[in-house]
Formats: sequence, C-alpha cells, structure tokens
Amino acid sequence: YFLATSKSGLGHLRRTATIAGRVRQIANRRLHLISNAEPQGISDSDLGVFDSVHVVDRTQMASHMLIAGRKVMVLDTITVPEIEKLDAPLALVLREAPEGQLHRFRLTGERPWDLVVVANPQDYWMPTDQGLARRATVPVGWIYRPTGVRTHTESLLPQVLVATGGGGT
Repeated sequence: YFLATSKSGLGHLRRTATIAGRVRQIANRRLHLISNAEPQGISDSDLGVFDSVHVVDRTQMASHMLIAGRKVMVLDTITVPEIEKLDAPLALVLREAPEGQLHRFRLTGERPWDLVVVANPQDYWMPTDQGLARRATVPVGWIYRPTGVRTHTESLLPQVLVATGGGGT
C-alpha cells in the first residue's frame, strides 16, 4: 500500500507511481494507492500500476489501514497520524530535506521507520541519525523517468535533468 498526497504536488504521485511500477516489475504483488484527494495530472498508465485507488482523509489513513488489515505501508514524504500503531512494516520515501525539518517525519513514540528510501545518490545527501530514527536506509539514486523516444542525433546532445518542487525551501 502506497500512501501519498496529491495536494502537495504532482512529484509525490509521479514518484510513487514510478516506485510502484518498479515493484510491479520485480514482484507479482497487488499494489494499492491511498491518497487524500483524487489523483490528477498523472497518466492513466501511471495509475494503472495500482490495483485500486482509495481517497481517504490523511487523518483517517491509519484507521483505514487498521480496519482493512494492510500489511506493508510505503509513505512518500508525508506524515500520517498514528501510522506507527499499525503492526506492519513501515517504509518512508524521503527526498532531500533540511536537517531542521527531518523531525517532521519522525514516528511518534519509540518506533523507528523499518526502511527509509532516499531518493538521491548516497554521496549527494543522507539524513542524519539524530534527525530520523530508522532501522535501515537505502539511497536509490535519482528517481526519474526519461520522456519520449530519442533519435540517434538527440542522444548525442548533452542531457540536463531539472528537478523542482514547490513544497520545500
């Protein structure tokens, strides 16, 4: 189960769909998206990696997951109240964040994240141990998808990857 918010930007949904698509390629699993609003702005093929899409208020996501008996939760740079109470592995997909903002992603109580997936290379940025409690951290490099088909002539040109976001500083 992937928990994401579509109110905070298209990037969260695209990144979540990209990760889910890769999980689908690697393992034959049923994948589900839980979002706080109807997903908009991403393609039908992106949404197609999910077997179902549920719209649930962010404050009710943990309760929804508890009632439904979900087993693995993947959160994309969001916090969900009371998610730490679930008896399930919890993974956080984390993009670069200022050190002073990491506390926003801490689980309440003593529970650490089971896994933090860092969406950049290890030598670029990693969260500190003081900023975020977790059992394991995996830097996966930049999460992006090339767009379109490139011709041979275009492949000889330099490439620039521009990543922007309106939610951070």
